[in-house]
Amino acid sequence: MFLIGEYEEKELTVLSEFAIADGIFHLYGQEEKRFQKRYLRILKMRGTSFEQGEHMFEITPAGIEIYPRMKPVGKELEYEVTTEKKRFGINGLDEMLGGGLPEGTITILSGGTGTGKTLFALKFLLEGAEKGEKGLLLSFEEPLAQLKRNAYSLGWEIDKYLQDGRLDIRFISPIELDIDKHAFEIIDMIEKNNVNRFVIDSITSFESSIVDLQKYKDYIWAIAQELKRRNITTIFTVLTENPFSPLMVSKAQLSFAVDNIIIFRYVESNSSIKKAVGVLKARGINHSRDLRKYEITPNGIDILGKLNETNMLK
Repeated sequence: MFLIGEYEEKELTVLSEFAIADGIFHLYGQEEKRFQKRYLRILKMRGTSFEQGEHMFEITPAGIEIYPRMKPVGKELEYEVTTEKKRFGINGLDEMLGGGLPEGTITILSGGTGTGKTLFALKFLLEGAEKGEKGLLLSFEEPLAQLKRNAYSLGWEIDKYLQDGRLDIRFISPIELDIDKHAFEIIDMIEKNNVNRFVIDSITSFESSIVDLQKYKDYIWAIAQELKRRNITTIFTVLTENPFSPLMVSKAQLSFAVDNIIIFRYVESNSSIKKAVGVLKARGINHSRDLRKYEITPNGIDILGKLNETNMLK
């Protein structure tokens, strides 16, 4: 039997009918960044365990859809570890990584605006497509037409991979995003398309839609665990506020959830601005500690020599 009523939240702990009830579901709405969202909380359920916290739900023409809160798994994550490497297909960078990114790991590409993070991530997916692997890019910044234009400008073939299904690019507005619903959509897309390589561009734009920072960190940790468990090699791009900063990764301090961090930064030398790339962190890899110059040209991405001018490291 269900008893349905309208109550203020403070009444749920004092009225007598709630004392005798075996289960209590609290449904409520709240405004988040100009959007009204519905949530469900299970406050009580005798004789069984239940998921605490806020669970978003929607009422649609298809019925009621509930998106349980994404949360980190407390126990040790169990997943298969392989020795296979996933290459970028960029000579020099793959060498810096000892042959590429370890399969099934999570990597941050962190850098200032215009440093080419999206292009490096896109090249990673195209390299996989060339080898018959399926890639998925979720873009919160650039629509498909703009990404295709950028690929054309570097001489990269992209249309054939989009047409044969080896590459899928989706643009999502971060303004209308709910992280719990989004997590289920990510996993659904990955499973339906048997994705091997996955990119979110950028986590920074995604972060701008979040009200609760702790909920956001829990989401990143939880989705990283789900991707690792499925052995998906993943890249998150992150925009840093200071493009000349050598060590800034992200304001939300997401390095705890990832295995590898590659930084891109500008350096000043002799009144000119150059670009440099370095591997800041790579778990289980004997990676290069060098900071190397790179250029993005009509022929692609070229990793150049070691950056050794001391004034560039200031």
